[in-house]
Amino acid sequence: MLKDLGQVGLWLSRQGFDVADLDEGRMQQHLADLRKSGRRRVAGPRGMVPLLMFLREAGVVPAPQVPPSPAEVLLERYQRWMESERGLAAPTMLRYGNTARRFLAEQAMIDGQFAPDGLTGANLNAFLLRECARSRRARRRDGWPNSGR
Repeated sequence: MLKDLGQVGLWLSRQGFDVADLDEGRMQQHLADLRKSGRRRVAGPRGMVPLLMFLREAGVVPAPQVPPSPAEVLLERYQRWMESERGLAAPTMLRYGNTARRFLAEQAMIDGQFAPDGLTGANLNAFLLRECARSRRARRRDGWPNSGR
């Protein structure tokens, strides 16, 4: 691993990058450059995973940035709206956000893909009625006093 680290370090320097710029894409570029230079024995991308993990654990290389899913983008927009337009407190936003996340997971996912186009007000009403009933059952089970709601 030390030999690989040294080669990556030299390559980064020649390319004008800092070690913090290292990610899977740059690692693949480095390996491709090694192959182009005529090196016969070059590790594959999976062979470099332990090196990247070591550098990440040491805090030298940042964790990979995973782009947010469309559902996460929608939930983030909802969170900002609740805060800026409604002025809700953090615990309320957390509860509403979790409910929205459950709604999207139950109603807007088709074969693991986010598909909100077919959602209707009826879907939302049915979901919220089930949530209210679930919440009431949980309060009774946990011994909460009936608030009359």
